[in-house]
Amino acid sequence: MKLPLVPTIMVVLAVPVLIALGIWQLGRADEKAAMLAALSASPDLPTVTIEGADWPDALDFRHIQTSCHFVGDPVAKAGRNASGAAGYSYFAECRPGPSVRTIEVNLGWDARPDRTVPLPKGEAVPVMGLARHDRSRANEGGVIPYVMIAAPPLASLSQSRIPTTEDIPDNHMAYAVQWFGFAATLAIIYLVYVRGWRRGRKV
Repeated sequence: MKLPLVPTIMVVLAVPVLIALGIWQLGRADEKAAMLAALSASPDLPTVTIEGADWPDALDFRHIQTSCHFVGDPVAKAGRNASGAAGYSYFAECRPGPSVRTIEVNLGWDARPDRTVPLPKGEAVPVMGLARHDRSRANEGGVIPYVMIAAPPLASLSQSRIPTTEDIPDNHMAYAVQWFGFAATLAIIYLVYVRGWRRGRKV
């Protein structure tokens, strides 16, 4: 049984690759599910007190408390409050305890971007909140790669929205279905092409 050489070679090479990518995404989906399950349990763990310069790993979604020496003035960024209303969250750099590094603290929320947010300077301010890993700061020198969402909020601000694991994208299963779909589509197109190719050869 003769088959078109070039299309057959392309399909024989491509379909296994597409299937392998789908299987890989299934594995990633299992890994992501395990990670999300672990992170979902993190807020129920005991609060971590940060007193020194060292910040332990695996603080994502953990409740933490520390003493902040605030550096610079607060900056307003688009954000939402605990009820989901749009507005502005105010952020400030905090130097916890004797640490030479800083961590960004979400102080709280307000409807206006130009509110004056007074912060004590030169003294330690107790802060409690939820730690969220910030990959964008992971490679920056002199910073701790977390954002701390203060709860309760500071400086008479309202509570900013507390992130949950539902905010983390989890599309691996959808990607797996796409790769398997591409493989099936390519196989169907190839079969239709071969059928037409054979008819043409008989003419």
